[in-house]
Amino acid sequence: MAVENTLLIDCQIVKEEVPLQGTLEERFRHVVKRVRSGRSGIMFAHTDENQFKVCVGALILVSTPEDRERLNAELRQIAALSAGISGIPVDLSTMPPLENPVGLLRIWQEEKTAV
Repeated sequence: MAVENTLLIDCQIVKEEVPLQGTLEERFRHVVKRVRSGRSGIMFAHTDENQFKVCVGALILVSTPEDRERLNAELRQIAALSAGISGIPVDLSTMPPLENPVGLLRIWQEEKTAV
């Protein structure tokens, strides 16, 4: 998945907001709250979709290899579902079940409605 340079810049800005302690879920929730509040310093990501990408990207930049794999596994499932919804044929039965999902979309939606 290609990422626009402007989103990469915002990821670099927001990664400073990611706490180094706590669970992956707590750290993602913190970043989402910060970005959704408008106090994160992002310059380019103005749509919900791009803000979500920046939050996830910033978290990936400061995560351990194990946490990055966990995030990437969930992102692969999100991408497959998105493709299926868009009309691209996807065989979801070939996707392995997530062992320990972070709940990226759930957390994003919860924080989006909380603001």
